[in-house]
Amino acid sequence: MAIQPKVAMATGLGHREILDALPDRVKAHTFWSAKVSEMNVVKKLQSLSEEVNAGNLTRDEAIIKMQHMLGAIVPVVDGNGQITRWRLADDQIGNQSIQNIASTARLDLIFSVQSRMANSVKQYQEGMDEMAMDLFPYWRYRTRGDGKVRSDHAVLDGKIYKKNDPIWDKVFPPNGFRCRCYVEEVMEDEYQLEKESNPDVSKREEIPVESSGFKFNPRDAFGGFDLSSIDRDVIKFDDEELKRRELKENTYFGSMLRPTTNPTERQKKREPDRTVFETEPKTWKDFGLKSIDNVEPNEMPAKISVKDAEEKIKKGFDVEAKDGSVVHFGKELFHHWKNEKTEDFEKTKEDRLGDLNLAIQTLENPVERWDKVNQHDYIGMFTKDGQVRYIFLTVDNSGNVRTFYANNINGINKTRKGLTYEKFK
Repeated sequence: MAIQPKVAMATGLGHREILDALPDRVKAHTFWSAKVSEMNVVKKLQSLSEEVNAGNLTRDEAIIKMQHMLGAIVPVVDGNGQITRWRLADDQIGNQSIQNIASTARLDLIFSVQSRMANSVKQYQEGMDEMAMDLFPYWRYRTRGDGKVRSDHAVLDGKIYKKNDPIWDKVFPPNGFRCRCYVEEVMEDEYQLEKESNPDVSKREEIPVESSGFKFNPRDAFGGFDLSSIDRDVIKFDDEELKRRELKENTYFGSMLRPTTNPTERQKKREPDRTVFETEPKTWKDFGLKSIDNVEPNEMPAKISVKDAEEKIKKGFDVEAKDGSVVHFGKELFHHWKNEKTEDFEKTKEDRLGDLNLAIQTLENPVERWDKVNQHDYIGMFTKDGQVRYIFLTVDNSGNVRTFYANNINGINKTRKGLTYEKFK
């Protein structure tokens, strides 16, 4: 089935007024933000959101572009006329509340929620495929298992339900603003084994109404919808998109997701006005930096056993990086390592598991972070008894660790490249 972009919707209504005015199916097929009545602003938000979802922009890049369009930030240039950084416009100082569409917090929330909903729609679509349903007829609800998990989400952790169970209409993640929960596919024999040891694994839990009014059901993104009940004087739609999709025939499927393209195609498809950010990464030498061995290393953390490291990654856990981002370690790491096609996968896996604490410290106390279009690379440097270890760690735009490994000076220097970078030491 074809996946098409959402229809842009502009309105001066507040969040709860929109929830009351729009049927769920219409909300699932439209892109909007509360009290944003200018269609050009909504369409720019949507365009940037789709670029973030496709991996063409980071959230930070999208925020800067949107703030620039709204006049909320102004560039600071050097003597050569090159942009060195951005600063808040004078009328924005002290006006960074969530109600302000140009605020960093508001834009970060918009792009974060849209990205998670887009990924969920894609996961739902793939999981409901006939072959996937035969192999994995169930989903297991998972939280991140830390102190940030909401109590009503925690009671669902580990619960397993059939994919076609109506309960997923209410709890499929994201299950609220900033929700980090996710689902895992489960095979029939795995479910039966779990049910033997835990008879309550499919017990129905009371589903409280989300206090914020947030409501998301990926199933609503598939099928047609009817606008006849909408007050078109209060709520405006992108008429060109409505005509293109021929709503009366109900032959389309809506989503905010665009197919991811490879870097070469991404660069070709960048809009003409995207001149602020470079498209080709620069090396550490291009930025005039010194070799990594000129940096003072951090103290080597305690070693972790391979067994404990493997169990920890299988369960999944989050780390708050020094730059304030929340990064997730999960069992997807093993798949990425296997796809790297090293000569001896088991040996590679064992070596990297032994360096897990170094990887965690690389996030918490990095030497540098290098930002690319679709990932962020952290570099750690540690010493003990005269021995120095260098760690390279990659995080994708969804906040998941894709890989980490130790390397020598030359190898680490080769990884030091990106569109931008930040030094922490």
